[in-house]
Parts: sequence; C-alpha cells; structure tokens
Amino acid sequence: VTGMSMELFTVVVNTLNTNRTITTLNLLGQMEPCDSHKIQYCLDNDIIPIIGKNLENKEEAGFFSLYVDNKGIVKPVSSYSEGIDIMQVNNFYTEIWQSSLLKTYRWLDMQRKA
Repeated sequence: VTGMSMELFTVVVNTLNTNRTITTLNLLGQMEPCDSHKIQYCLDNDIIPIIGKNLENKEEAGFFSLYVDNKGIVKPVSSYSEGIDIMQVNNFYTEIWQSSLLKTYRWLDMQRKA
C-alpha cells in the first residue's frame, strides 16, 4: 500500500471484496502513519490486515491470491509483467478472476508444480 491513495485503496478493497470473499489482506511495503486509516477500513469490512511483512514472492502467493500494486494494477504476483487496471473493472469475477491473464498464469503455475 506504500504510495497508494486512500481513494484507490477503497476501490481496490471494494472491487476485490464484491462477494465478501476476502478474509485477509497483506499490506505489503513500509507502513506510514497515515496507513492506519487503511487498517481500520479493512477491519470495518471484516478483513484481517497483515502488516509488517515487506516481502512477497510466488511461493507465498496462494492459488487464490492476487497482487495489486500502488497504481491499482492487479497481477497474479508482483513480479508478473502484465496486469489489469482495477479502475476499469466492472465485474471482478469475469474481468479479473476469469481473465485470460490470470487463467494462463494459474495454468502455467500448476504445470510447473506438477
């Protein structure tokens, strides 16, 4: 969330939590004093914020995880070069989760692990 505006943060959380399916949110990066509002927003939406961890890698990102950078670009993991702009999403399930980008990534990841 480092460098992410509160407005964008609320859009990200609301879009990804459309069906109330998010249980935890890892707030990667250096936490700033103003980020307490982001923590409280998570708690108000019954999401457990995880703080204090600055690293994210492919092995930690589970099959049902997404990474959102501070510009609102949704990726399967932070190192992935492509992404989907959260501000352009109308339907989380079809435009993000069922996108060819994430389907391809998940398929390749399953093949790699097999």
